[in-house]
Amino acid sequence: MAPFLPRTLYLRVKLNIEMNIMFKTGISQLFCGVLLVVLVSCNTYKSAQKTLLDGNYDKVITMMTYKYKKGVKEKNKRKLVTLLHEAYLKANTRDLEMIERYKQSLDVNKDRDIYFAYRNIQNRQDNIKPYLPITLNGKVIHFPIHNYVPQVEKYKESYANILYNEASILLINPSKPDAQRAFGLLKDLEGLYPKYKNTRNLKNRAYKLGTTFVYVDVRNSSEYLMPKAIDEHLRILDTKYLNKNWKEFHTILERGIEYDYDVLYDIQDLIVSPEVISRKQFVSEKEVIDGWEYEKNAEGNFVLDSLNNKIKVDIINVLRAEVNELHYDKNALMNVKVAIINNRTNRIEYTRTFESNRFFSDFSCNISGNEEALEEDYRKTIKDKIAPFPSDIDIVLDCVDDIKEQTKSYFNSKL
Repeated sequence: MAPFLPRTLYLRVKLNIEMNIMFKTGISQLFCGVLLVVLVSCNTYKSAQKTLLDGNYDKVITMMTYKYKKGVKEKNKRKLVTLLHEAYLKANTRDLEMIERYKQSLDVNKDRDIYFAYRNIQNRQDNIKPYLPITLNGKVIHFPIHNYVPQVEKYKESYANILYNEASILLINPSKPDAQRAFGLLKDLEGLYPKYKNTRNLKNRAYKLGTTFVYVDVRNSSEYLMPKAIDEHLRILDTKYLNKNWKEFHTILERGIEYDYDVLYDIQDLIVSPEVISRKQFVSEKEVIDGWEYEKNAEGNFVLDSLNNKIKVDIINVLRAEVNELHYDKNALMNVKVAIINNRTNRIEYTRTFESNRFFSDFSCNISGNEEALEEDYRKTIKDKIAPFPSDIDIVLDCVDDIKEQTKSYFNSKL
C-alpha cells in the first residue's frame, strides 16, 4: 500500500513528473526536427552529386544557387560550393567544345546550334553573377566570366536568317503539313526578332495555308416552321472545343478564305408534342403497430398461454391517404442528318444522322389523410407546386444542344 502524502506534496510530485515528461517529449521532438533537416540536406547534396554524374550540370547549378540564396551553414558550404563550381566549369567547357565542333561542321544549319550553345553560356553566367564573389575558407573561388554577347547576337542573326529561309522555302506551293511547319519556324523567328522583315505576313499566310477551314450551314427539310432563334443557335458551335489541331469552323463566310469542307446540318424531322395535362388518383393504406394489449376470446375473457400467463398481441392501426396527382408532360424529337462535303473534290465524304429526344415531365399532388400511409420514396417526391411547361422554342433548343454535343467527337474524327 502506497504511503500517505499530504495533498500539497502530492501535487508538487505530480507537477515535477509532468514537467519531466514534457521536457523529454520536447527534447525528443527537437531531436527529430534537427534529424529531419540534416537528412533533407544530405539528400539534396546526394541528389546533386548524382545529377552531376548524369551530366545535367545546369540542374545542379539551379539546385545549388537556390540553396546558396536561402543561406547555407558553414559546415555545408564546402559541399555546396564544390558542386556549384564543378558543374559551372563542366557546363561551360562542354558548350565551348560543342561550339568548336559545330564550327568545323559542314552542316549549313550549324549556326543554329552555335547560337544556342553561346546563349546557354551567357545565360549561365548571368545567373551566377548575382552570387559572386563566392568564398570558401576566406578564399575567392574563381568562376570565369566572359562577354559572349557579341557572339550571341552574331549567331542569333544567322539563326534568324536560317529560320526565315526555311519557312520561305516551305511556303512555295506547300502542303498543309509544310505550312504548319513554316508557321512554327516563323513563330520561333518572332521570338528572336518580333519585327523581322515580313515575318508577320508570312506567318499569317502559313496559318491560312496550314489550317483546315470548315463552313457550317443549316437547312430545314422538316415540315416544322423553324424559328430564327433555333437556326441561329444550331450555328453557334463550341469553337473553343472544335477550333484546334489546325481546324477552324466558321458559320459566316469570310472573304479570302478557301473552305476545305462544308458541313451541312439538315433537319429532317422536328416534332414538338402538345402540352399534355393528366390526373391520377389512388388510395394508399399501410398497417402500423400502435402498442399492444392482452388478447381476449369471444366471451371477453383473457387468453392464457400454457403457463397461465396473459398473451400479448399488437394493436394494428390502418393508415390511409388519398392522393390526387396533376401531371404535365411534353417532349420534342429532332433528327438531323449531318453531311461533310469535300470542296476540293465536290463530293460528300461522310453522312450520319443524329437524333435527340427531350422530355419535360413534372407533377404535383394533393394529399388528404395520413402521409405516413405512403411509401418513403414517394413522400420524398411530394410537392404542391408544378413547374410551368417549357415553350416550344426552349425544348427544341435543348434538342439542338444535345445534337451539337453529339457531333463534336464526330467532327474531330472525320475532319
